Amino acid sequence: MTFSIARLTGGLYFGVEGLCKALSNEHVETDLITLEGGWGERLSQEELDHWKNLNLCILPCSWPRKLGYSTKLLPALKETAPNLIHVHGLWHYQTVASSNYCRQNRIPWIVSPHGMLDEWALRNKGWKKSVASWLYHDAAMRRASCIRALCDAEVDAIRKSGLKNPICVVPNGVELPDEPLDVKLHPQVDAWANGKRILLFLGRIAPKKGLTNLIHAWSQARAKDAKLAADWVLVIAGMDEGGHEAGIRRMVQDLDLGRNVLLPGPQYGSAKTSLLYSASAFILPSYSEGLPMGILDAWAHRLPVLMTPQCNLQEGVTAGAALEILPTKEDIQRGLLQMFEMSAGQLAAMGANGRCLVNEHFTWPRIANRMREVYDWMLSGGAMPSCVRSASRSLMA
Repeated sequence: MTFSIARLTGGLYFGVEGLCKALSNEHVETDLITLEGGWGERLSQEELDHWKNLNLCILPCSWPRKLGYSTKLLPALKETAPNLIHVHGLWHYQTVASSNYCRQNRIPWIVSPHGMLDEWALRNKGWKKSVASWLYHDAAMRRASCIRALCDAEVDAIRKSGLKNPICVVPNGVELPDEPLDVKLHPQVDAWANGKRILLFLGRIAPKKGLTNLIHAWSQARAKDAKLAADWVLVIAGMDEGGHEAGIRRMVQDLDLGRNVLLPGPQYGSAKTSLLYSASAFILPSYSEGLPMGILDAWAHRLPVLMTPQCNLQEGVTAGAALEILPTKEDIQRGLLQMFEMSAGQLAAMGANGRCLVNEHFTWPRIANRMREVYDWMLSGGAMPSCVRSASRSLMA
């Protein structure tokens, strides 16, 4: 169950989509219940087609829409009669409804916060979340049979929030693309870059992504070493969140970066794939993440990565697939200059390390198999899976 399957939810959308399809391939019967209209979005036919092989139930939102309330949700749960419920995302009515339904029917349920208990995320619109926590959210969360963390840092955030539930650590996954014989580059971006190397940001254009500091750092790096920087351009692609893109565009204009910074808008499907093949490196200077799908996609397409510790993929630095940067203007600038100095061979070697890392740890079949082990344990008991921590109470508590 998830609040929305609109693409504007970013990594949550791709995480839910990938897991549902992978579980279906593992012969886990999966019904997805979601809402339409919570953020005023209208689902396109193209978006709906992504789910055509799954049992999808889309319910209308009632007032208050921002809480994801729907009078149809509990009846839909009764009709579906699940053996187990997996909730993706926090702060919406789905959490309370699942908690109440599972308690009444004595079935287990698991929730994936997807980074929404991270310290930065809790501060964002913090007073609203504090009220929600006090009124209903904390009590519902304490009754979850298990909480899924994407990484060790999220385990710490969950514990810091006061929750003592069992926690399973199961990351996001990604599809590993076949090695193409003929790489199809992005026609618009490739023509604009005109032979220069492309540093790519691909994700929601939102305050937590650190793009303001990236633009400042990009300008300063070019001023500090124009000769090194001359071979690179920056592409910031993705869905706008809350009008943040307009501010980024103003910064690009004010700093006279229009010739080497491009914002081509959202990229999906074949356009997204061709953009990844057009790029020479990937950057995510984020203040807060769960476990970013964008970086996994970049590694799957053999791209070296610049990322902050808040991306929670330290294994990429250890494996030689990424350079670590702090989410400050000064340290992003340092990372950019370090990348500018790297040869094509060095960049390619980092990208190859990233693809190996994804192949060994982050493919969807691996993730689905681990998630199924957790489901089986929640339903039947027995030996606790190795990915579960601190399971010191009843699954039905």
